[in-house]
Amino acid sequence: MENVLKPSPSESHLLQKFYNYSLSLKELGTIENLEAYRTWSAAFLLHMMHLKAYEFAKPLCQGKALLEIGCNTGYGVSELATSAQRIVAVDSNEHAIQIASTKYGRLNIRYETVDALSLPFPSSSFDIVICFQVIEHVQESNITVFLSEIGRVLKKEAIAIFSTPNRRLRLYPFQKPVNPEHMREYTARALLQTLRSAFDIVEISGLRGEPWIEEIERKRVNKSLWHAAIKRPLKGILQFLFPANAFSEMKGLYGRFFGTSSDILGYRPDQQQDFAQVVERFSMNALWFDRRNLDSSIYFLATARNGKN
Repeated sequence: MENVLKPSPSESHLLQKFYNYSLSLKELGTIENLEAYRTWSAAFLLHMMHLKAYEFAKPLCQGKALLEIGCNTGYGVSELATSAQRIVAVDSNEHAIQIASTKYGRLNIRYETVDALSLPFPSSSFDIVICFQVIEHVQESNITVFLSEIGRVLKKEAIAIFSTPNRRLRLYPFQKPVNPEHMREYTARALLQTLRSAFDIVEISGLRGEPWIEEIERKRVNKSLWHAAIKRPLKGILQFLFPANAFSEMKGLYGRFFGTSSDILGYRPDQQQDFAQVVERFSMNALWFDRRNLDSSIYFLATARNGKN
């Protein structure tokens, strides 16, 4: 039996949601060390930040037909099952859809493996489409088709909601996304321009948190000139020059010289906080959306209406 923290009476149900999510990531193969991940404060807070978007969407889904594009393992859309009348949740990852169906199955949710560039639904099928932490995964050459498909399946005057990381928090102007699965990360202005190419009315807010939360997130994304200009480019060169097995053997030496390595979600053992203290201190009210000072946001939340079909 795995040695993980057990929720205490003083810890909220949010910790159990994080544990369930971490199990899904382990099954999906996104993380290797489940025990370490489950006691990493930044991962817990990141999950809460992602859940905040679903909290925002929940009242807008009341009695509506909902489509989620990029549902991953279903952890978020399951939060909306008590609000929406009918939900279709899609993802291009078949394994993720299998996990979602098993762990987050609900009578009013249908999970499907779907290509978002060719949605298999009739026009004007949904009252609301949500697309959280997905647009950054779309190739720029496919953005027009991607947004057009969302606009096509939306009913007249329906709403689409997007969330995506704030590039300015994570990257320097010359940097490409650190996450290899991110094709493009957006500034507030770039996101506004992109969404206005397909929708008439676009409004953008930014996720903010109490200062201690934002500080942990800044450490997680680890924006620094050393990493941007030297460490990551050199790591890429080494990976290019040496076979995968040889590079794996070099990781110990690399870690001693450059510091601990990180996985795709940014896990770094040397950045752990007092996990129990963070969980006790946190509440969903410590996060909020604000239209002011967007460049300082953790991520953006955009609502878009009146798609131009």
